[in-house]
Amino acid sequence: MSEWISVDDRLPELSTLVALLNTDRHMNTGNDDFECNWAGAGWLCHLGHNYWSIIGETNAMSIDAVTHWMPLPELPEVAS
Repeated sequence: MSEWISVDDRLPELSTLVALLNTDRHMNTGNDDFECNWAGAGWLCHLGHNYWSIIGETNAMSIDAVTHWMPLPELPEVAS
């Protein structure tokens, strides 16, 4: 398995599904400012600026909502 990569070191390629992690960043939802620790999967998007599209979330997340990412493992081979 790959190591976690800090978003400060580099970002994944656009539209590539990766594992995502937030270990220490604060998020502001407009109504609340809270510390969050979470893991999920999603991809980096760009539409005038970078943002994250997270599986299971209806809203895009700001670029600083993620602290680390990791490539997903290869899919298993399927017997034919």
